[in-house]
Formats: sequence, C-alpha cells, structure tokens
Amino acid sequence: MEALSILYDERINAHNVLFSMTVGEYLDSVGKIRYKNPYQRRRISASKTVYSLLKQDIEKGCVIPPIVLALTNSTPCTMPLGKNEAVQLVMNRVSDLIILDGLQRTDTLLEATTSLNSAVNDRVRNAQLRVEIYIGLNRIGILYRMLTLNTGQTPMSLRQQIEMLYFDYLDNAGLPNVKFVREGAVFVTFCCGCLDHLPESIRDIVVRHCLHDQGTKAMIHAVVVMPDHASVITSKAVLPHIW
Repeated sequence: MEALSILYDERINAHNVLFSMTVGEYLDSVGKIRYKNPYQRRRISASKTVYSLLKQDIEKGCVIPPIVLALTNSTPCTMPLGKNEAVQLVMNRVSDLIILDGLQRTDTLLEATTSLNSAVNDRVRNAQLRVEIYIGLNRIGILYRMLTLNTGQTPMSLRQQIEMLYFDYLDNAGLPNVKFVREGAVFVTFCCGCLDHLPESIRDIVVRHCLHDQGTKAMIHAVVVMPDHASVITSKAVLPHIW
C-alpha cells in the first residue's frame, strides 16, 4: 500500500488520501467490513447486468475507477497529514473502514478472484487498484459525500447510448442516404379534428404548414402525413435570436 497524494477537503473538513495497492491487499482489508456502512445500497445481482461485463473486463486486466472509503471514528484534523502517517493510520484501523462508493465493484472483484482458473485469480489479485480514503470524516460528512458521489449516476438515455455507438456516422459520411437525428429532437403526432380522413389536397396543406418554420424557428427533420394523423420530428433551430 502506498499513499500517492493527500488533499484537504474544506467542505467536509477531512483529508482525502489517494492510495495505490494491489487488489489482493484491498480485498484482504475490506472483505469483512464491506457491508458495514448502513447507508450503502445492498448487492445488485450481477447476472445480465453491467457488473457481469465488469467481471469479464477485470479478468482481462481492465483498470477500474477508484473506490472510495472512509475511516470512521477518526478525529477531524486540520493539520497537515504525511503520506507515511496516513498509511500507518489506515493499516492500524482497518476495522474502522467503510465503503462510500464502490460496493458493487468490490463484490465483482471478489467474484473475479474466486474463479476456477488459478492463473486468473493470481493476475487479478496482483493487479494495481486506486483507492481514495477520507480520514477525519464525521457522520454528516459521510452522508454528504455519499450523496455527492452518487449524483452522477443518472443512467444515459437509450438515444444517447445509440448516438455514442454511431458517432462516426453523424456527419453522414459513411451513410449518405441516412439522416441521424441527435438527442433533443421532439417527436410530435396530431390527429384530425372533425374529419375521419384528410383528402389528399388537405394533406399537401398540412405538409406546407409543418415546413413553414423550417430553418427559422425550427429544424424539421421529418414529416409524415397519414389519412387520419400527421407526425413531425423537429428540434430548435441553431440560431442565436430564435426561441
């Protein structure tokens, strides 16, 4: 275990220490206390989820984001904390550690080190892992840090995920006959009022009205007029004086 850097968090009055250690050192330290944090969410099934994919990545040598812990029952200290002092403090009080962010990753690491393949187990346990540990954090600080650590876990929309996968084609260079509509577009459908079916002459008028603000107030990506309804995909025009 090695302390790489120490920062003082003035918002929660605690030291944030970034450690580098092997996966084996980490699991030996937190194996028995990983469910000690009463505020932490419980285990999520790894079958057919991102955690099953993470397990495969870990076995292949993937570097995972730092796991965040806190050393409880430690006295808040505003004095400078040395790297060697931080290492000794953590090693002497392993039982006072709790996981703030990374419980699912910890469980996945444990699974990856219980593989039937001993060579995989050894490779995973000897891999390097970065761990952040807050020293001098009180109960309020623990709750605050847990909330702020989890505010960024809002899932991406399906549309955004698809855009990422097809990002190279957004300029239509590879697919000249296909138009990609970026996230932010609005799909609108409206039906006929008093008529069961629109005559063809009326449908032409509907199309012209739908395209009326094209390039000024809106970007019209597609218009479909059916006998009893019409649909439009539109987004705000990229003009500074519009909307």
